[in-house]
Amino acid sequence: MNRSLQFLSALLLLCLAGGAAAQATRTWVSGVGDDVNPCSRTAPCKTFAGAISKTAAGGEISVLDPGGYGTVTITKSITLQTDGQLASIMHSGGISGIIINCGTCTVGLRNIRLNGTGTTLGTSGIRVLAASKVTLEDVVIETTSSHALDITTAAATTVSLLRTAFRNVASTAGDAAVRIAPSASSVVFTANESQIDSLQQGILVTGAAELFLRDVTISGGGGDGIALLPTAPTPGPVISVLVENSRITDFSAAGVNASGGNTVVRIGNSTISGNATGVTTMNNALVLSYGNNRLIGNAVNGTMPLTPAQ
Repeated sequence: MNRSLQFLSALLLLCLAGGAAAQATRTWVSGVGDDVNPCSRTAPCKTFAGAISKTAAGGEISVLDPGGYGTVTITKSITLQTDGQLASIMHSGGISGIIINCGTCTVGLRNIRLNGTGTTLGTSGIRVLAASKVTLEDVVIETTSSHALDITTAAATTVSLLRTAFRNVASTAGDAAVRIAPSASSVVFTANESQIDSLQQGILVTGAAELFLRDVTISGGGGDGIALLPTAPTPGPVISVLVENSRITDFSAAGVNASGGNTVVRIGNSTISGNATGVTTMNNALVLSYGNNRLIGNAVNGTMPLTPAQ
């Protein structure tokens, strides 16, 4: 091998090594960081967008101190997290806070606050376009003009909320704090110990989905608390909902509005109150009670037949 080939080979190996080093499994951001840094603990980046390009798939971006870390588009498996620090994303001017578009990836968001405030509000807090699994833990989303969480996937997707709060969201008429609108396949949506406070609808489902809500408060709002309204309701996609130990209150339409021949809602140990209508059904949908609910204080309560033992 002549000297030129030896030099080129050495240069190629150096570039490959440099590229590998640029993808760390854990990176860091700081309010006083700089995105030209390697995003290490001692030389952190300034934004999530700056750090994500230097973080390997399946890795984590950790927050060192309180700060605003900018909007971000996630295109690979990753976790954005902070422990005890205020990590915020301010998004306005019709821009979403976080967009997740990564095929079969797994994304985790922990202890992050998103705020769509501004002269022109941000649209959605988090948009899930494609992912296998998304987990929100101790996340707060406030002041969006559209949805706090918008799930519009085409493949099977699981989205889970734990101790998550949506406040003062969905200020545009007809929007919902949570929209679940899969174009194909099905979405599994789980919420535990969470709060959904919407200016319009609480949860809107228009396609195939399974919902599991436990210890959730849904309050509002200029629409329905839970609106299960498939675009083709006869017979419609399979929509299955289980609500336990929860409250649905103060909506100007229905607490639960269910449509579709394949839509079944089962409710246990929950309260539906303060709505224009407690429960309403259309197109052969079923809203069933385990017999220990409180359907009270609505202008029109509606009815929930007892669910058969099974």
